[in-house]
Amino acid sequence: MSGPILQPVQRCLRDLVHTKTRLHCRLHGILTRPSLWAAATAIVVLALGYGVLVMFIPLGVELDDLGAFLFASISTESIGPGGDVIRHVLNDAGAAHSGLHYVWVLHRRSAWLPWQVLVSGWS
Repeated sequence: MSGPILQPVQRCLRDLVHTKTRLHCRLHGILTRPSLWAAATAIVVLALGYGVLVMFIPLGVELDDLGAFLFASISTESIGPGGDVIRHVLNDAGAAHSGLHYVWVLHRRSAWLPWQVLVSGWS
């Protein structure tokens, strides 16, 4: 049943199968390279690490103030105009602390963006 009408169709199907096999071999060769998997893993780990880092440490906090910000601070949040979230972080070192408190005012436009320091200083 290989008439003159079916010959182009058979050729087309044979070429399609051959092309699909070549593509499969190329993909298999790429996906089995350890360096590709190592690079992809490194990118994912770095992206997740950055996401966790900016979730806890806002952009703009000085390294000298990092310990006080993370371990001796209390915070309150309020929603500003337009749905922006404003966070007031007060460094409260407890009963041993007398005098002024160090304050950070943080801003975040959405839950997907990191916190940013608007103002910091002594209150």
